[in-house]
Amino acid sequence: MAVGFALDLARQVGSRLTLLHVVEWPEDEPLRFAAFNRPELLSQRLAYAREQLQTLVPPRESGPSIAHLVASGRPKAQILAHAEQERTDLIVMGAQGRDGIGLALLGSTTERVVRDAACPVLTVRGAAVGPS
Repeated sequence: MAVGFALDLARQVGSRLTLLHVVEWPEDEPLRFAAFNRPELLSQRLAYAREQLQTLVPPRESGPSIAHLVASGRPKAQILAHAEQERTDLIVMGAQGRDGIGLALLGSTTERVVRDAACPVLTVRGAAVGPS
């Protein structure tokens, strides 16, 4: 639903839309001893994320300009860094509707971005993922 809403909003105001998916990937050292090929696994996860973004919202000849970006690391940090670097006017994110206890125990990337972003953040609640 958030992607569909953002696409509609970009279409209405004639702006560019950037879809950013962050593959959560700890940069910490403890995983360096893991019994798998970390670079290969990360490469596979990034490729899969790119494929999913292209499937979710295929590039279009008409309508808003859409950029499909994939990054790895901590989601909040990557989202805020990209928004700052691109001088983003508005961040649109999905919200899953956790209650206060769920947020306190598990945290929420959306809640953290809302709290720390330099630009406005619009949260969209809903079960659907794709464009409307």
